[in-house]
Amino acid sequence: MLAATLDVETDDDTARFTLTVTNEGDDPVSLTFSDSQRFDFVVRAAEDDTERWRWSDGQMFAQMLGSEELAPGESVAYDAEWTADDSDSGSFVCRGELADNAQSASAESAFSL
Repeated sequence: MLAATLDVETDDDTARFTLTVTNEGDDPVSLTFSDSQRFDFVVRAAEDDTERWRWSDGQMFAQMLGSEELAPGESVAYDAEWTADDSDSGSFVCRGELADNAQSASAESAFSL
């Protein structure tokens, strides 16, 4: 069983995101990926749910299968940073999610810039 947490740190016009995925089960969990992308972050405006930023936009991922195994109690963390435009200020919600084919793990966190 996977659990996810999302930590957000802000500084002026920059938000730093850390998605931590933990195997809370008693057995190892195999993560399988269809390409080299392991995670994604999406930032939406809190007031109208408009997407403001997506980490994977404009990224190119190697088209190769990948896998990782998480032992019981083991965690893996993924990080990204968003620098907002001058017009992007206010309250936001970030969603971080694992890009696994079979396992689902995601978390959300609200923040302001």
